[in-house]
Amino acid sequence: MFCPKCRAEYRPGFTRCSDCDVDLLHELSECESPASRPKLDWMAMLPTVKTMYSEGRSTFHWWASYERQTGAWPWSSIAIHTMNLLVAVVGGSFLIWWTTVHHLSRWQFLGLLVVVSLPYTILKSWAKRAVKLSYLRNAKRLAKARK
Repeated sequence: MFCPKCRAEYRPGFTRCSDCDVDLLHELSECESPASRPKLDWMAMLPTVKTMYSEGRSTFHWWASYERQTGAWPWSSIAIHTMNLLVAVVGGSFLIWWTTVHHLSRWQFLGLLVVVSLPYTILKSWAKRAVKLSYLRNAKRLAKARK
């Protein structure tokens, strides 16, 4: 199975590309050579206000549907999202303040931001996935206990 957009190869059993969100094909056509692929637009990959808003809305909808199904709010997920917001606001403010006090250039600030935010981003995405998966696994058990 292959993705027609990014040309990634998948093991049998997969039907959609996890990156491009398109249906997979059994084989790629030869007319589309790798040289004819368009260049990546790096600016289009950055999160926009619209995508961040829609992701936030879907998270709130997931929390509400989880509560309707099980009768309990997913407090761990809510805590992780709250900590994420707090770290982004307080940590970002601190980095800006520290940069001005130590007279760093914008490139030094950018490097510092990447060094500090990369491990945090990896840990945050792992925690969000782990908590959501845990809640999905326990949803049926909680629904049965409520009845």
